[in-house]
Amino acid sequence: MKQPNYFQNNSKNSLREKYHLYKGEKLNWLQVTLRLERSIISIILPWVIFCTIYGTFISFLVHLGLPIAFSDSSNILTNAVLSFNIGFTLLLVFRTNTAHDRFWEGRQLWGALVNTSRNLTRGISIIVKEKTPEDKL
Repeated sequence: MKQPNYFQNNSKNSLREKYHLYKGEKLNWLQVTLRLERSIISIILPWVIFCTIYGTFISFLVHLGLPIAFSDSSNILTNAVLSFNIGFTLLLVFRTNTAHDRFWEGRQLWGALVNTSRNLTRGISIIVKEKTPEDKL
């Protein structure tokens, strides 16, 4: 009978390989940063470069004295910021409320688990007969 794959010694199934545990190597910060398998650096680096170029371009336009913003008499920017702040606040409130609900549900389930394990232990200690007084411990 052929054994299933999970009985074979595969290095990817070991804890050390699966979770990339510390193997004792001495690495500097750049090697560690570039070694991350699921690193987001490759995802955000183009955006960081784009925002840097965009910010530099806007700063250059301001340095030349070109108008790049709304005029001070216009209320467009103020209204846009206020609208964004209201929407952002509502989003944060709903996310915080959802997170608290999840925390509270987890706390209730953990409490039920603790109570059930205590009741099980109490029931076992009542049913099982000890032969010597040391068995009770």
